Amino acid sequence: QSRSSQPVTGLYRAYWSTGTRKLDFTFSVMGSDILVSTSKVSPVWIVLSSYVVPGQNWSFVTMNNRVIMTGDGLVNPIFQYNMANSSFSNLFTQSAGTDSITIRAKYLLQKSNYLLFINVVDITQGTTFYPSRVHFSLLNQPSSTTYNRFFDVRTNDGEELTGAGVNFDRVNLFKPSSGHELSFTILDLVTRGGDQVLAEVVNGFGLKAPRSLQSDGIYYIFGAQDGIRIWDGGRRSRLNVAEESRIISNDIKPLIDRLINAGTYERMSGKFYKKRNWVVFSYEDPDKFPKGRNNSVIVYDLRLGQWYPICGWLANTFETFDGQDDKGELLFGSS
Repeated sequence: QSRSSQPVTGLYRAYWSTGTRKLDFTFSVMGSDILVSTSKVSPVWIVLSSYVVPGQNWSFVTMNNRVIMTGDGLVNPIFQYNMANSSFSNLFTQSAGTDSITIRAKYLLQKSNYLLFINVVDITQGTTFYPSRVHFSLLNQPSSTTYNRFFDVRTNDGEELTGAGVNFDRVNLFKPSSGHELSFTILDLVTRGGDQVLAEVVNGFGLKAPRSLQSDGIYYIFGAQDGIRIWDGGRRSRLNVAEESRIISNDIKPLIDRLINAGTYERMSGKFYKKRNWVVFSYEDPDKFPKGRNNSVIVYDLRLGQWYPICGWLANTFETFDGQDDKGELLFGSS
């Protein structure tokens, strides 16, 4: 459904149920608007906000019946939508508490009912950027974090955190040339029983294209500096090191090299399409039109290990409908 001439920079599916009542929510960000729809056929969009800065890519998580969302431009508050009562508000509110802070984050991740804020700016007093920092919430309290609930990831490399995921019950944090693992049972201050351990598990490759990061539940698939890689997170049982990580884009190397040389590779967007066991990527081919936006789509079939182009899709972001009564559909928001 066409609603705006602006590109879709965020697309997310969420679910809520209680007793016999079930609702599906589709969120989208177009230009300066954040919208939601609960209609499955011919969706009716409700505007939640018309004041976000356009051009950001948005990250979403579901936690405690709330959808929490943030833009990677670090210029808008982190928002929350309560699916139980359809209310929309800022996640953080100014508090008189001496240790409370207000932050913005490029990326969000939920693990074991803790919310992680990745690559942040602290705007409590002034504006201070921490591109290698991860703040974390209190258990089951996503809007509660404090000035000392954080850890830094390799601050001496000149790189920023570019994304995160969960595989084999561990959190993986990515930079362009490294990967790190966070394991915990209790994520808290050490003085309050926190048992988190952070370790670097790979050095030499990492996540170069932030929106390409996907997982099929066993492997990560993402755009690294040297091509599209498949990686098991560094902890899966294997017979040889080649099974840990390998380049899967050798058959399309001329295309990857062209994107890297043109500077469009980092804007590649990906989605794991469970129904067909595909990973779908959209990108801007510098030799095609329209210029200045993603204008091409290619699919990697995980079963066959082969690449296939898809023609006619101008896709900026993807989402799959995999929950409740959905049928595994793949949707994309236009570029």
